[in-house]
Amino acid sequence: MHIQLNTDTHIAESDALAEQVEKILSRELKHRRQDITRVEVHLSDVNSHRGGSHDKRCLLEARITGLQPITAEERADTIERAIIGAAERLSRAVENTIGKAAHSRTSHESIKSLDQSDEVLDQSDDVLDQDADES
Repeated sequence: MHIQLNTDTHIAESDALAEQVEKILSRELKHRRQDITRVEVHLSDVNSHRGGSHDKRCLLEARITGLQPITAEERADTIERAIIGAAERLSRAVENTIGKAAHSRTSHESIKSLDQSDEVLDQSDDVLDQDADES
């Protein structure tokens, strides 16, 4: 899982920030690490120099093989809280999306198996009809 960090001009990008982001995302997404190819992290200070509550924003976009990108956003008083909140939301969204995709695949497979079962039953009915005609 590759993590790409992007910040606006009001948030200083540093090695410490990158390590913090990687630690939080690794913890929250550890159960689906193999499914996620890349996570883009966008950090911004909404009110910039004015300050205020919930002015730090974290937008996450996860790329999953074979599926559309999944996004999650959180606003908080601090960058760390915004990252944690967005990571928790993304974790739930990834679980739901992968679960739905797996359910969809199994539903289609079971419909195919039902169609095949119907064909077998039709063939066996034909054989029984032929046996009855011959008698």
